[in-house]
Amino acid sequence: MAAIIAVSGFVLWSTNNIDERADEQQTTMIARVIEGRLSRVIHELASVSISDEAVLKTGPELDIA
Repeated sequence: MAAIIAVSGFVLWSTNNIDERADEQQTTMIARVIEGRLSRVIHELASVSISDEAVLKTGPELDIA
């Protein structure tokens, strides 16, 4: 009987430990994906704003400044 309780306790502890590590890994992975996408969005916005500025300055009234 004691062996069954000990094995059951070990299994519960082990699965809980595995779940905690999986949660940590998923949180880290999601954070990295979000950081990468945010970086890409910032880069794309910067390139669009540069293009908009060029279009605005080359309109009907040329702004050389």
